[in-house]
This record gives sequence, C-alpha cells and structure tokens, in this order.
Amino acid sequence: MIRITVLAFLGIAFLGIAFASGSLWSLDNAKNSDKAEAPRATSARARITKLIRDHDTAHTEYLKKYRAAKDDETRSELLKNRPRAEGLAEELFQLVKEVNDPAGAFDALQFIAIKCRTGDSQKKAVEILARDHVKNPKVGDLIPTFAYIQNFTADKFLEDVREKHPNRDVRGNACFYLGFRLKSRAATIVRLTTERKEQLESWRQFYGEEYVDAMLDMKPDDLLEKAAAYFEEVTEKYADVAGRRRPLGVSAARQLFEMRHLTIGKVAPEIEGEDIDGKRFKLSEYRGQVVVLDFWGHW
Repeated sequence: MIRITVLAFLGIAFLGIAFASGSLWSLDNAKNSDKAEAPRATSARARITKLIRDHDTAHTEYLKKYRAAKDDETRSELLKNRPRAEGLAEELFQLVKEVNDPAGAFDALQFIAIKCRTGDSQKKAVEILARDHVKNPKVGDLIPTFAYIQNFTADKFLEDVREKHPNRDVRGNACFYLGFRLKSRAATIVRLTTERKEQLESWRQFYGEEYVDAMLDMKPDDLLEKAAAYFEEVTEKYADVAGRRRPLGVSAARQLFEMRHLTIGKVAPEIEGEDIDGKRFKLSEYRGQVVVLDFWGHW
C-alpha cells in the first residue's frame, strides 16, 4: 500500500514537473518568437523608409536632368526611364503586413495611393487606408490629394473620415474635398460626353473601363446637388477651419457661388465697368443680347 502510494506520488510529481516544464518551454518559445518578430517589424519599418526615400531622391534627380535637357530626344529618353512608384507597390504591401508600427504602414500606403496613380495598387492602398487608418492623426495631410484620385473607394475613405475622425479640422477638410470631388466628377462627365469625346477612350485605357463606365452612368445634376450639400455643411460647421490657402468657409462659399451663378444656363451676375472707349456700363443693360465677355489681366 505504501509502495503504491509512493509510486502514485512520484507519478503525480513527475507529471507536474513535465507540465511545468512544458509551460515554461511554451512561454520561453513565445518570448523567443516575440524577440524574432520585433527585429522583423523594425526591419520592415526601416525598409519602408528607405524605399520611399530612395524613390524620392531618384525622382528629384530625374526632374533636374529633365529640366536641364537641351532637346526632345533626351527628354523623351529620360521620361521613358523615370523612376516608377508602381514597381515598389508589391514590396511595400508585403512590408505593411510585417510592420507593427501604424505610422510605418500609413507612410507606405500613402506613398502608393499618391504615387501609383492608376491600376489596382492605388485602389488596394486606398481600401486598406479606409479600413485601418480612418482615425490616423496623419490623415489630414493626405486629404487634399484624394480630391484627384480616380476611384470610388476614395469617396468612402473621405466619408468615413468626415464622420469618424476625432479631429474637427480633419473632418472639415474631408467634408470640403468630398464636395470638390463630386463637383469635379460632374464636370468631367459633361466634358467627356460633349466637347471632349475624343478623350473618352484614353480615359478608359488610363483608369479602366469599369470605373469610367460607372462614372458615366452617374447624373451630373445629382452629383452637383450632393456636392452643394457638402459645401453647405462646411459653411455651417467648419467655416473657421484652415484650408490649403484660405479658411474652408471662404472656399466653400466660392464653390457654391460658382455652381449657382457661373455655370451654363445660369443668369450671369451683375458686372459694372468701362468699355474700350472708357464708357461706364452694366452687363444688365445688354440683357436679351448676345454678349462676349473677355477677362484678362497682367501679372
């Protein structure tokens, strides 16, 4: 009986030691894994920084040579071999997966979204930004460039920033550039379907048939109505917020004035001045007549 008890005790002790050893091994293994991951993440952050810096340096050098070129042949050759951000996109996406630093991931995605102006890489970068970085403190610097990105994911990104970003100034700028995007899109649709039909095919090649056809299905008047709503929101909630050149309220008011008074079919605002003979006149005095206005100046 005593022998059985001793053996049982020894067995339990052995299992306890084994379990503890296994737990310690697991913990130690996890720590080693964490240690291995840390250098990898640091290395990924450094690699992102180096890739972006090297590209920017090469691009600056390319611009210097292009501006200094003496003939079209040299410029054409330089243009053909210029640094291309598209070639870095795949590696940067992989580094985004490896890096644990949100700032490093944001820098890589921002680079792709701005520099890769067409294709799937830009769209993918914008999608990740919209999914993971809507509240990022650095988003404010990115917003103005999104006014010109030709994909619909950028609309969602700006809309999410407008609704969710903790900084009021960032929300205001997102609201303004949403209006600007829709207003510009309406103008593009009108151009491509009227006086610039010859550019339609190049747009399809550059931005993709799916995007261009979806854009052309939109009604310019509907887009302008939505754009006006965003500009009005800016004047009501964010008029004092600083924009790129002036307060957002001033910029939004100018956009609204242009939409309501300076587009085709609208009544022209009153103009007073002197004609070429020095005689004072008002534009309203010529109502009902065909009038050509030529604005010019010297700077």
